[in-house]
Amino acid sequence: MASPTPTACRPPRPIPPYVADLVDSSFAEFKRLSKSIVAKAAAFERLKTTPPKSLASKGDIQMSKALQAADPAACLEVKTRWADQKAANEAAQHAIILAVCEAELKTLKTAIDQVVPSLGIAIDEYLAIVNPDAAVGGSKKYCNFIAILHDHEYEI
Repeated sequence: MASPTPTACRPPRPIPPYVADLVDSSFAEFKRLSKSIVAKAAAFERLKTTPPKSLASKGDIQMSKALQAADPAACLEVKTRWADQKAANEAAQHAIILAVCEAELKTLKTAIDQVVPSLGIAIDEYLAIVNPDAAVGGSKKYCNFIAILHDHEYEI
């Protein structure tokens, strides 16, 4: 008589549409933010040593919309400092640009930290559907979910 198939070897159950939508949107946002963080970190490292070439001709300091939304008071202060330093030297302007770049990098990292829990929520919801009586968190319970992610061509 054949023994029952162990849970780990059973084919994965399909992800319900609302969980799949949450995973899709969380994963897309995670990838977008990851690319932005890499680019911004590279710009920050470059700015540490080299000021922008067009610094003398800059009329206003540029800031991301995310940074302006996250801390409008600080952005207003930076714009005021920029206007005050416009007539001064380029080194002061370079320091301001470097500070803005660092703040934008922190804003992106904060945003990505908020995306990761929503992906965890999607995993927990899937696991609750697969086995509602089991406590979430065991590594074996994630195997079906990871298999489904691979089927959907997510890179983990």
